[in-house]
Amino acid sequence: MGSGFPRYGGATSVAKTCVASSTAPPASTADTADSVTAAAGSLAAAGHNDPRALRAPAQGASATDGRARRYFRWCGLLLNMATCEVHPDMSRRRAHVSIGPRAHKPQLRARMRTAVKAQLRAVFVDPTLNSAVAVRRNVYHGLLHAVSAALAAVGRSAAAHPAGGLIGAVRELIGFAARAVRGNQLRCLGMARAGTPDSRGGGSAADTPRGSTLVDPSEVAWCAWTALLTALPASCVGMRGDARSRRTRLEVSGQLCAESLQLLRAAADARNLVVGGEAQARSI
Repeated sequence: MGSGFPRYGGATSVAKTCVASSTAPPASTADTADSVTAAAGSLAAAGHNDPRALRAPAQGASATDGRARRYFRWCGLLLNMATCEVHPDMSRRRAHVSIGPRAHKPQLRARMRTAVKAQLRAVFVDPTLNSAVAVRRNVYHGLLHAVSAALAAVGRSAAAHPAGGLIGAVRELIGFAARAVRGNQLRCLGMARAGTPDSRGGGSAADTPRGSTLVDPSEVAWCAWTALLTALPASCVGMRGDARSRRTRLEVSGQLCAESLQLLRAAADARNLVVGGEAQARSI
C-alpha cells in the first residue's frame, strides 16, 4: 500500500493514511529489506525523501464501542470491520448550533435542522447496506447530536429556558428528520432496484437484498424524545417529565410494535457509542 501505483504515477500520502494496527502484519515479516527498499524508491520518486514515513501510519484509525465491536475511521465515517455497516464518526462532529440563551424559536429550530441534516445522509440510513438496528442507531445518534448542540447553545440557562420553546423545537425536528430519513431510504431502494452499475453491478429487483426495514415517523419521534431525555440535565425536571410522557404515549398507543420497540431500545443503548481507539480510550 505504501508504494502507491508507480506505473500510473500515483503515490501514497502516508501522513493521510490510516490502517487498523491489529490487522497490520508484524514489522519482522512486513518490513523486509526488499519491500522497504522498493517502497522507499517509489516514495523518493514521488518526492518523499524520508522512507521512515512508511512506518508511521496515522494513529486512531481503529475504534471500539462498549460491545467490543471494532470500527475503522475514514473521512468522518465509522466502518464496521465485521459487517461493513456505516455509522457517522461523532468524534469529528462539531455543534453547528452557535446561538445565545435568548435565541428566538425560529433560529433555534433552523440550527437544530442544520445539526441533524448531515447525520441523516443516505449512507447512514440505507436499508440495503445497514441492518435495521444500525439504521435506527444512526438516527438516534443524529438526533442526540442535534439536541445536545441546542442545549450547549443555551448553556446553563437550559433549566430556566421556556420548556415550550425547546419542546416545540424538538417536535419540529422530528418532522424534518422523519422526512429526511424516509426520502433517503426510498432513494437508496430505488437505486438498488434499478441495478445501476455503480451501486449494484446490475440485476433485477428480485435480486436486490433487503437488509433493513423503513423507519417509521413514530420511531423517529421515539428516538428524539429519548435523545432529549439523555441530553437534559437532572435539574430540568419539567422538560424531562414532558419528554418522558411523550415517549410513553408512543409506546402505549400502539404506534410502535414490540419488534420496533426492541430495535429502538437496542439502538439507544449507550454501549453502542464508540468510546475510544485501540491505543487509548477516550470519551466523545
